[in-house]
Amino acid sequence: MIIAGAACAVASLWPVDDAATAMLMIRLYDEILQNGQSPPTALRRAQLWLRDLSDTAEADFLSKHPAVAAEFRRRAKTRELPGERSRPGAGGDGGPGIYGHPEYWAAFVAVGT
Repeated sequence: MIIAGAACAVASLWPVDDAATAMLMIRLYDEILQNGQSPPTALRRAQLWLRDLSDTAEADFLSKHPAVAAEFRRRAKTRELPGERSRPGAGGDGGPGIYGHPEYWAAFVAVGT
């Protein structure tokens, strides 16, 4: 993308969870379009947001994005999403939820300006 003339490209360094990526990318574009952040700054803010996302905040986010919530429900019925919710330390309103682990957000990098 950079060689083709893009000023910046956001890419993943390894395979990542679809649900986490969907929420991260929505938040990334919100940071760029609504908050005027540069792509690298927007990515970092989105990563921190996802890392610290509680179950309550995730439910609130999904209520504002019904198409994403519907896809999550569809995938849960067909078992396309991993059963990570049972992992120790995930969930609860007192701290980060499932997406606190770096595997969900650390793969993404912004190259360019």
